[in-house]
Amino acid sequence: MTDARLVPYAVLILRLSLGIMFIAHSIVLKLFTFGLAGTATFFESAHLPGWLAYLNFACEAVGGLALVLGVQSCWVALARSPCLAR
Repeated sequence: MTDARLVPYAVLILRLSLGIMFIAHSIVLKLFTFGLAGTATFFESAHLPGWLAYLNFACEAVGGLALVLGVQSCWVALARSPCLAR
């Protein structure tokens, strides 16, 4: 049974956790651990263009920040969803 008073809190927790996950994945993993050049090399080894790594890093960082701040959350989550499937 769903309590309607708790729905906004659940949405907040989900939005914050997804936003923090995107920020951590882009900043910690792609920037500090592998570096952007290493991430581009990985993308190329997966038969993707290397420049896509830089675009992906920027989109994850900006999209995660937008989710944490609550700016256009539905559209940001929808735009970032295809990257979660890979």
